Formats: sequence, C-alpha cells, structure tokens
Amino acid sequence: MTFPDYPSIAVATIVFGLLAMYLLRVQTQRLTATTFRIIYKKCRFLSQVCIQAEQRMRFRNYEVTKALVELLAQRRVERCYDQIEKTVKKEMAFYRLKASGVNK
Repeated sequence: MTFPDYPSIAVATIVFGLLAMYLLRVQTQRLTATTFRIIYKKCRFLSQVCIQAEQRMRFRNYEVTKALVELLAQRRVERCYDQIEKTVKKEMAFYRLKASGVNK
C-alpha cells in the first residue's frame, strides 16, 4: 500500500497534516519561545558566572603581582643595606688599621 496507489489517502494525509499544524501552531510557538527563553537565561547566567570568575582571577593575579613587587622591593632594600654594611665594615677595618699605625 503506497500513496500513489491510493491518492485519496495521500490527499487526506496532507490535509490532516496541514490541519494539525494549523491547530497546533500557537502551542508550538509557545513551546519554542519558552524553550529558547530558558536557553537564553541559562546562557546569560553562565556568561555572568564566567565574567565573575574572570574578575576574581584578575584580582588574584593583581594581588600576586603586588606581593611579588613588594618582595622584590624589599630584597633590593636588603641588598642596599648589605652593601652599606660591607662598605662600613671595610672602612672601619681600614680606619682601625690607620688608627693603629698612627698610635704607634
């Protein structure tokens, strides 16, 4: 049994299909709109979560970079003080050597 053998069944099927599509068009439109509205809201929520995660990561990177800069500045100051201390010790040793030579 094929449609070309029975044209009345083919026509009835097409008419019934068109009638069903016409009667269900409002429900189908609502279902489609609701589905896409849900997808849209979920995507917006997901994008907000991603944006917040990116902001937290940027702030954390800022904190880490700031701590690293502070540590490097502290090391630079310590190196300066070490150099000053070495210079003072060298000068004091030289001064003691000269002072002992003058006092003899």
